[in-house]
Amino acid sequence: MSPAELLRVYVERHNGGVHAGGFAGLRALFAEDAAMRFHGIVVGPFLGVEAILAAFATSPPDDELVILEQVGVEAVYAWARDPLKPAGRLRITVARGRIAAIDVTAEMDRPEPRDS
Repeated sequence: MSPAELLRVYVERHNGGVHAGGFAGLRALFAEDAAMRFHGIVVGPFLGVEAILAAFATSPPDDELVILEQVGVEAVYAWARDPLKPAGRLRITVARGRIAAIDVTAEMDRPEPRDS
């Protein structure tokens, strides 16, 4: 599987986990020593597949990801509840066919420019 396909499968399994109420399906995608890091929100980092899965179990996402644009291993995503509004970026690093790192950057709402 190509790195770009791996990112798409991650999103599919993430969304499946939201519906199923469990994220064990992600395990096979991650390297044992994988890292999950967040930027723009105060959470993590989670180091190792067990820590990543524990984070999903402790604070599971309650909405699906929608990919708005993907270029290789990086994608702009939205949440399904507001599928046209970019919420952030996902970027994976791949080693030996598995996710070695995933970086999630949350984009904060920016105020509209005011007329002067």
